[in-house]
Amino acid sequence: MKTIKLKKIKEIIFNILTYSFVAISLVMLILCIFSKKDNDGAVSLFGYQMRIVISESMEKNELTYNDIKRYHIKNIPVKSLVLIKTVPDNINKKLKFYSNLNIGDVITFRYLIGTKQETITHRIIDIGNNEFGKYIDLQGDNIVLSDNISTSIQHININDENSPSYVIGKVIGKSYILGVILFAIKKPLGMF
Repeated sequence: MKTIKLKKIKEIIFNILTYSFVAISLVMLILCIFSKKDNDGAVSLFGYQMRIVISESMEKNELTYNDIKRYHIKNIPVKSLVLIKTVPDNINKKLKFYSNLNIGDVITFRYLIGTKQETITHRIIDIGNNEFGKYIDLQGDNIVLSDNISTSIQHININDENSPSYVIGKVIGKSYILGVILFAIKKPLGMF
């Protein structure tokens, strides 16, 4: 009697694992078919992007944690996957997107540092207007990094079409576990 129950349990576990594998494979196949990569390797699908964070600039920091703990997005460790709602191409939708940004939101953007353009994910610390129109100032939460990328403030003029610095989109979710899995898959051993 116990062997029959044990056999049924093994069969159920095998079926769950098989169906899970098939479901994950189908999702990955759909992502591969319908997604596209932009010029810096981010996967885009239906107005969203997925990126892996490679810097410590948004990790938890005791000096700033009390200031940011009220926000939805906080403590983004290295190798986390962030889900980004990209800025729409349509001018009216783009204006609405920017009008919905608030201080405390986390966005991903391209920023010119010296002669190299970097993709950065930081928090909005100020929104205002200047001679170019609307601007946003950004800074990482981990303000004690030695590389000074996080301690400095990045300034983006939203309406300056000729600027090499621009917003990619707003971070709406994050997952450390999925990020680590995807990061591992990108490595040769992970692909195997």
